[in-house]
Amino acid sequence: MNAFIVDTHCDSVKWLAQGVSLRNHPGHLDLTRLNSAVKLQFFAMFVESSYKPQRAMERTLELIDLSLQSMEQNKDVLTMVNTREDLQQLTTAKTCGALLAIEGGEAIIDTYMVRHLFRLGVRSIGLTWNQRNRLADGVLGGSGGLTQLGKKVVKEMNALGILVDAAHMSPKSFWDVLRTSSQPIIVSHANCRALCDHVRNLTDLQIKTLAAQDGVFCLTFAPDFLKENGSTIDDLLDHIAYAADLIGPEHIGIGSDFDGVDSLPEGLKGVEDYYKIYQGLEQRGFSESECQAISGGNVRKLLMRILPKEVGKS
Repeated sequence: MNAFIVDTHCDSVKWLAQGVSLRNHPGHLDLTRLNSAVKLQFFAMFVESSYKPQRAMERTLELIDLSLQSMEQNKDVLTMVNTREDLQQLTTAKTCGALLAIEGGEAIIDTYMVRHLFRLGVRSIGLTWNQRNRLADGVLGGSGGLTQLGKKVVKEMNALGILVDAAHMSPKSFWDVLRTSSQPIIVSHANCRALCDHVRNLTDLQIKTLAAQDGVFCLTFAPDFLKENGSTIDDLLDHIAYAADLIGPEHIGIGSDFDGVDSLPEGLKGVEDYYKIYQGLEQRGFSESECQAISGGNVRKLLMRILPKEVGKS
């Protein structure tokens, strides 16, 4: 397997907040295993409910600071990706790329905060977690959509070169984002509602419309999103194959949710098992180029379109 693997979601920053190094630890992902398995990892800054809403920005800044410190301490295996040039250099680099992502926009009360987050290196923002905030309704937070501030934030992200992530959003919020964004978006970690009727999964219409606007649908390893009672790696492959039949392999990616779930599908223990997904796709008849596109090529292509060419310039 020789693929540029991109994982659009992990929650491993939580270990840093608990005083645990990312270098080596027993979770789903650590830097030692990551560097031999993945070429670009999105690291989510998830703000726990106890900090919302009053201390959301404080906690977000703390998590970003911990992440930046960890990257500096581990720069022999990890390189921060801020620009298209950074992404291009990963192709020949011996390190894994790290992209800072926000999961839930509770910290954002004005567009100037988006600009500050950009300056700190944030390159992907999920506007909601499950609940409602100032930007939009989450999947469990009501039936509303993007607020006026939410629309301004999406447009600011487009202008700066920050990827818009519609995971966790209510259906109306999802559609509002597609109507508002001038750039393609991603859904960083979800699966197919047709195969598993979970509220966080996308309907066929959502998946088709996301793809029609050149977005990327990133499938996740969360067991509850794969099958109602128990799941295996084959169930994950079923979701990938179903989505590929629906929209083609050129709009599919992977967002594991490593360290954000209590368990993984049978057959997956952690980031060291990524090769099994690639092999499983090959065994199901996907070509080498299709496997490479799904494993990371599609997200990489989108980032080359979205990210600024250099810091401060689009």
